[in-house]
Amino acid sequence: MNELLENTMKAIKYNDKEVYSELIKREIPNYLRDLPFIKGNNDLEVKSGIGMGNDALVPWVAIVDRNITKNDKVKKGSGKPTVKKGYYCVYLFSADGSSVYLSFNQGVTQIDVIRKKMKIDGKVLPLKKALLYYAHLLREEMLEKECYIQGEINLHTQVKSKSKAIAGYKYQFANIAAKKYDTGFVVPELNLRNDLEKMIEQYILMTKKIPNHEKFILGKDLVVREMWRQEKALQQVQMPDDIPEDVEILSPVNTFKNEEEVKQSTGKKKSRTISDAKLDEDLKYMKQIGDKAEQIVLKEFKKQVEQKFGLEYANKVRQVSKGEEKGEGHGLGYDILAYDFQEEGEMPKEIFVEVKGTTSSNIKSPFDISINELKKIIELKEKYRLVRVLDVNGEPKILIYKNFEKYESIESLLSGYFNATPTSYRITGVKVD
Repeated sequence: MNELLENTMKAIKYNDKEVYSELIKREIPNYLRDLPFIKGNNDLEVKSGIGMGNDALVPWVAIVDRNITKNDKVKKGSGKPTVKKGYYCVYLFSADGSSVYLSFNQGVTQIDVIRKKMKIDGKVLPLKKALLYYAHLLREEMLEKECYIQGEINLHTQVKSKSKAIAGYKYQFANIAAKKYDTGFVVPELNLRNDLEKMIEQYILMTKKIPNHEKFILGKDLVVREMWRQEKALQQVQMPDDIPEDVEILSPVNTFKNEEEVKQSTGKKKSRTISDAKLDEDLKYMKQIGDKAEQIVLKEFKKQVEQKFGLEYANKVRQVSKGEEKGEGHGLGYDILAYDFQEEGEMPKEIFVEVKGTTSSNIKSPFDISINELKKIIELKEKYRLVRVLDVNGEPKILIYKNFEKYESIESLLSGYFNATPTSYRITGVKVD
């Protein structure tokens, strides 16, 4: 099985459709049909597909229970199993051939039809949310789930297309529980079989517990409505969780003004008052903007580093501001350790990345920078990157600022690189007359 999976991932990576079509349509299904725990169960059937069209490149091989996935819309007596409804076990191959998931998944089409009829406070529940909610509710019915990847998985569909209609895109959110196997990592044959057998056992138990997926979904109507309302209420003070698949990296734009222009644009601004509650809410919201901006940059830099230097270096890109290791956390003067994917040459060079996020799409929107961050710029010079993330909540765009090597002091940096306005002072002494 390991060889079959590896050969399939390799063929997908190099877009050898003839090879992976043979593996997906015949070799893997035939192997699975001969496994005792599948062959001995008359309710189980193996199905497979490579999708249709150039973009639909998320091949799959599924083990379905005929009773759970039966298509009732065909002629009487000939209802065949389908992956469009019910739930089932499926091998999902990522679009770039980097991995394959053994996923306990759901029929997306059936959920899509049901959720379109479900109006919550006058609005249709988004498909992504519906898939995530029902996956969560099904996962709650599992006896064992701790050993699995729970919730959304990454099939790298953006490698083939930016379209969210691509076959396989929606199954990322429909995942109930999964095991992931990366290309190049040899998994013992016994482990692969045991993983599948255990998932099939869970599947069979679930079919006895929930014999009708559609009925289960409809019966959770009130629960899903409440889940959506609670999430919407939280969104009033919280940021959306989803990180976009694709982020545009813009060329840095010069917004620097000379001294005379700064004087002309500086006017008297009225001070504003704010309640403690509103201040707390604003501070919480600003932190969430910053956290999400860091996640956006982390994800994009990992992708860019992997494309240029490979997976080994991409795995070394990390968010040090989270403080997961000793000596890390906020206050270092940078948020992310990465490698310069914009630099020409094959040798990766380490860079230190400070992230500044905003919900505004205006490239001239101001941002705050700490004295500690300024000191770190002077210390690290050409290794430092200041990354701005615009439109954090919409379609984020990244600007990468560098070339700090000629600045020897904070004063020269504030006069020659930034237009800065002091907004607070640290008082270290008070004179009493």
